[in-house]
Amino acid sequence: MENDEWKLKNIPRMSQRRFRSSIGKADDTEEFATEKWDNIKIDHYIEIETKVSIPGFIEKTIPQFISKFKHIPIKYNSTVKFIIKSPYNNAKIKWFWKVRNVGGVAISKNMIRGQIINDNSLIHVEPINFSGNHFVEIYGVKNNIVCAFGRLEVKLGDVQNI
Repeated sequence: MENDEWKLKNIPRMSQRRFRSSIGKADDTEEFATEKWDNIKIDHYIEIETKVSIPGFIEKTIPQFISKFKHIPIKYNSTVKFIIKSPYNNAKIKWFWKVRNVGGVAISKNMIRGQIINDNSLIHVEPINFSGNHFVEIYGVKNNIVCAFGRLEVKLGDVQNI
């Protein structure tokens, strides 16, 4: 079995409306790749590297398997930087990011988000505003076809005085 075949068989599931958990009374701002683009033909899984920046500390790279941690402790004015290393050396690939806040805190603050943003960048920085589960997805689009995809679960702990 070739490496690429293994990678493609182990891609996390792309978010879809039918699998979404309840959003309660929060505004439905979430967008889905399956509704935005007619053609999805993933030929490469994108790994997302994460760097956490906490005021007063050196920016720290967190391993790819950030989702295996119980949670990342956070402090006010902290940020998470998501970085991808594209296998494509082709300027025709456009990059779209999706950041989704999940759970009770996101619903109560009416901040589930989840819009798909075309900032066409391999780096995306997010402020850490509250604890809870979040996820990030990246889509590589060429000729209106989603050909690359990555997803990362991010668990943020309670805001602490570190």
